[in-house]
Amino acid sequence: MKITTYAAGMLPIVFLVSAASGAGAQSLPVIKVGASNAVPQCATPGRLAAYLASRNPRLDPRFSNIAVHYMRQGEELGLRWDVAFFQMIVETRSLEFRRSNGEPAAVAPTQNNFAGIGATGGGNPGETFADIATGVRAHLQHVQMYGGERVVAPVAERTRKVQDWGVLTAWHKGLTGPVTFNDLARNWAPGDRSYAASIDVVGRRFYENFCNVPDPAPQLVAEARKTSAQPFMVAEREPPKGAVLAKQAVERSRTEADGTRSALGAVIDMPPQQAAVVTSRPPSRPFRLLNAEPLPIAIEREPMPPPQPALAAEPNPAPIRLQAALGSEAETRSQTPAALTSLETDPAEEAIKSLIAGKTFLLDTPLGSSIPIAFRADGTMSGRASITLASMLGASSDSGKWWVDKARLCQKWRIWFDKENQCLKLRQAGSTIHWTRDDGKSGTARISTR
Repeated sequence: MKITTYAAGMLPIVFLVSAASGAGAQSLPVIKVGASNAVPQCATPGRLAAYLASRNPRLDPRFSNIAVHYMRQGEELGLRWDVAFFQMIVETRSLEFRRSNGEPAAVAPTQNNFAGIGATGGGNPGETFADIATGVRAHLQHVQMYGGERVVAPVAERTRKVQDWGVLTAWHKGLTGPVTFNDLARNWAPGDRSYAASIDVVGRRFYENFCNVPDPAPQLVAEARKTSAQPFMVAEREPPKGAVLAKQAVERSRTEADGTRSALGAVIDMPPQQAAVVTSRPPSRPFRLLNAEPLPIAIEREPMPPPQPALAAEPNPAPIRLQAALGSEAETRSQTPAALTSLETDPAEEAIKSLIAGKTFLLDTPLGSSIPIAFRADGTMSGRASITLASMLGASSDSGKWWVDKARLCQKWRIWFDKENQCLKLRQAGSTIHWTRDDGKSGTARISTR
């Protein structure tokens, strides 16, 4: 491992370069700040604003002080917020929110979404935040989560879901040291091998060209270090219900059909020798973020009962019986407590078996793709996962057993979800199945075959 440095004003910026990684493959710093990993003193809101304006002469005036928010909230969270700022430049094309061909990106400037959170492709614009400060907060909290710290009161729904369901837990366990922005880039944008290099070059150009000039607005440092009294809206813990959620699930299945998300059109802005390294690689697909419904992490820890014999699927189960078992929105609104109690009876279990047996479901995940799971009538099941999901689940495919217990679908995988039992209550809205764990967390799946 060779260490190289270059000066940023009076403070040396250290990068670790792997001798085997090739020319130009610089290493980004650890996400969390520390004694040897501080934000350089020359990274001030005034200089960063000047740098941003040099990259985007038509910068919307309302973004003129965005670096103040990155510094204020980044210091509060203990992050290398300067690198997150450079990531924002890559994600938004210097806040132009346009693709490289000049066309508008899926995310609009008015959304205050500076990291493409929730933008899954197919024109899906992603999440919208109330103001610039909240949008910066959402970005930095997502970075904080990647850094391995629990986010208190996440403002982005996607951050909340990914954290609550422990999607990154296995990934974190597989790392051998503190999480770096290089680690983040590989998982944040798994299909874009130049993503980390883009962030690195944007940062280097700032430190090489703007650290040796006077700060044009030194007062912004004091402004950034004022305590913010602004309350941030916290992401709701429960998703919308009924027809609205069903419609969203249908739209999401359309936009995520190819399992990718369109990038915001970031330019690979690098020196010729570094560009040669990147462009010599095979073309990469657009990257995606962690932004779909959560994975059903196991919660039941009791010994697994033997699978019950599967009942023969009824050719056309009575609609009202299926609604009673699965609790459709219209049925739920009109149910009395006595009717709800009937969901724990054997007919409800038979209806769930009739719904599940012999069908394949597409389980929506926080990575913007789906896991196809085949539930066989003999009580066995199997599933396949993408490369990215496989690294988190522990295998690219798995099998297991399913059964119904107390009007809940229960399942146990041989490898996935820590090989633990998990039981879910189900509710059907058309071809979409809404599942809810006993602790209230929920998600969706779609019927693929009947």
